[in-house]
Amino acid sequence: MTKLLEKALAIVRGLPPAEQDEIAQAMLSLADREAEAEEIDPTHLPDVLESLAQARRREFATDAEVEALFDRLAQLPVLDPREPDEIIGYNEHGLPS
Repeated sequence: MTKLLEKALAIVRGLPPAEQDEIAQAMLSLADREAEAEEIDPTHLPDVLESLAQARRREFATDAEVEALFDRLAQLPVLDPREPDEIIGYNEHGLPS
């Protein structure tokens, strides 16, 4: 086990059990080498590839850009009055089911 993973696990041990389970589920999902890859709609592939290239170049949105996006999203109308839990549904780990 690497020192970085040991450090991460030490931090996770201090979290509430529900959060530990959520992180454990995410780790298991990431470590599952036999999991099926998510299919990408061919029309979205150029955008996905460009996003990956931007990440490799460490070109990320600034705090101001993210805040502006959140402000824009907050102005959108509510089209479905249900709570997110009612729309998606979550499992015992707090992940969408």
